[in-house]
Amino acid sequence: MELIIREYDKTAHLPEKYIDLYIQAFPETERRNWKSNNDAESWLKKHDTCHSLLLFDGDMFIGFLNFWILVFNDGQKEKKIIYGEHLVIDPLRRGGGAGSFLMKHILNSYPCGLLLEIEPPVDDITCRRKALYERLGLVFHSDIQYLQPAYFPGNSPIELCIMSSPGISSYELEYHIIPVLKKTVYGK
Repeated sequence: MELIIREYDKTAHLPEKYIDLYIQAFPETERRNWKSNNDAESWLKKHDTCHSLLLFDGDMFIGFLNFWILVFNDGQKEKKIIYGEHLVIDPLRRGGGAGSFLMKHILNSYPCGLLLEIEPPVDDITCRRKALYERLGLVFHSDIQYLQPAYFPGNSPIELCIMSSPGISSYELEYHIIPVLKKTVYGK
């Protein structure tokens, strides 16, 4: 296994399987309204602070991480944090370390910190996801009650949980970062 990460060049085309993996990985209420790679490419080109890391095993495309660079003010100075919006690994490649490889890359490449929304850990799959992120050093903020804004009008917000890099307090998340996340990513 030769894992390679490439940042998506917004002047190029996304890998052929990109949209199929995206639609497979997330229910309609938890993803953007992209029906094709062209939809995703057009949308990514319009959003300067949103990026996509593409993961390959040799020449084979096996996943991606879409992330945002959020800028917020903590009351004293301007800071940045990375928000990981969608992590997708080909179902045939899950459990083999590809997701960890991609997450380690983002954590090492952006030492400003990382923020994730995760499903509440209520079953085997959601508990395993939470455990993976904890093994990578992220902190679960059980004291934050969080509703992910709906991607589309008419849909309800979704109850999710917040995880972040260590050293980011729940107070800073709730009062400085999450408002910027909701405005920048969801337009709320």
